[in-house]
Amino acid sequence: SLYENDEEGIYSHPLYKEVSELKSEMFGNGNYSVELMSLDSDYNEFEGYWMSMMNGAEKVREDWDYMIKEVVVFMSIYDSTMHFLQDKFNSTEENKQVSAPSPNVNMDEENNPDDIRAETMKRYQADLENDTNTYFDVQDWHIILDEYKNKHDKKNTDIAIKRALVQHPSEAILLLRYARLEADEHNYKKALELIQEAEKLGPPDHPNLYYIKADIYGNLQMPDMAIPLYRKLASQEGEEIKWWRTHSYDNLIEIYDDKKDYDECLKLSKEALKERKEDDYLYSNMAYYYMLTGKPDEAEKLMNDFLKAHPESSVCFERLGRIYSELKQYDKAIECFDKAYNFDKRQNYASVYHKGEALIELEKYSEAAVCFQLCLLNYKLSPEYHLAAGKCYAKLEISNQAIYHYRKALSFNPDSTEALDALKLLGSKAEVPLN
Repeated sequence: SLYENDEEGIYSHPLYKEVSELKSEMFGNGNYSVELMSLDSDYNEFEGYWMSMMNGAEKVREDWDYMIKEVVVFMSIYDSTMHFLQDKFNSTEENKQVSAPSPNVNMDEENNPDDIRAETMKRYQADLENDTNTYFDVQDWHIILDEYKNKHDKKNTDIAIKRALVQHPSEAILLLRYARLEADEHNYKKALELIQEAEKLGPPDHPNLYYIKADIYGNLQMPDMAIPLYRKLASQEGEEIKWWRTHSYDNLIEIYDDKKDYDECLKLSKEALKERKEDDYLYSNMAYYYMLTGKPDEAEKLMNDFLKAHPESSVCFERLGRIYSELKQYDKAIECFDKAYNFDKRQNYASVYHKGEALIELEKYSEAAVCFQLCLLNYKLSPEYHLAAGKCYAKLEISNQAIYHYRKALSFNPDSTEALDALKLLGSKAEVPLN
């Protein structure tokens, strides 16, 4: 029995023993990474809750319905936690990050690019050490600037760009790089002055001139000034300008989204699709705009057609699930969210959150609570996850857990009226913790 009072008592139950053994296995080899220490905190919370539940068993023996319900929910969360841990620590696949190629540097294919960079940096650093001024061509300066940029070394990047412009004061692309650096530091007035200097040098203008200028206008909350610049880039043809064309479309769509002009967003998305036929994010956003313009049938068809050709697109499965949720077809939505999550459990835990929302609509609060607890294993700092979990526990009349999650939500967002109202309803007068 779960409530035996033998000598070992609360320590002998298989659930407690299994979790304890898992902890020993993870920490027994001296592995104390940041990620594992976070899980150690989770284990301590588990142990504390387990002990309080077991020690209080005698007090609530008369209320078997309540206790059984609480244990069933807790066991479901435990099972979900075990699956999460297995996926997290048994996976051998390494995360890979691919960065976009720089549009400024074109290496000689007959030479090793790494050797060229190393030699250029060696000569430049010798210049700095000896206070000399070796001549570098524009291509060399791009190598030097990229080296410091990739290391997030702002100080040396600033020094390099100024030295570059001493040697090449009328080089538009270097002026634009300087403008980009100033804009990144929110020095928009200086950045625009540098762009004007580049404009005075006359055509042909580099695409960065329009792109950086438009970006600055966007940051200055002047989107109408940015729109014609992005449109100019979006209308250009040729493979060599594809990067600017693609990002200009994305920025235009974002601008019109902020304006709530969803018809224009839909029109721009269709234009962008002409050369991005495999871009599932673009298809997903297009379905989103179909929904916002009152065309759910088109949104559903677009996602289903795309998924027939790309059955492993977690992005589009999640979008289709959200479409079904809005159409109140919650069982279909849950099926889509499960598929999206299973493709990449490390990244797609937001699908579990949306699944939990659908389960709430179906009044399956125990299953929904498991979803939100799983989300919190992935990302503890989301007040939305705590609010959702609190709502489930409140519906299940497991007040102590509901109060805990509402308090956690308030610790992240003290102005959360939903959490405050829920705590008042639960009759809690305890102080809200600060962390």
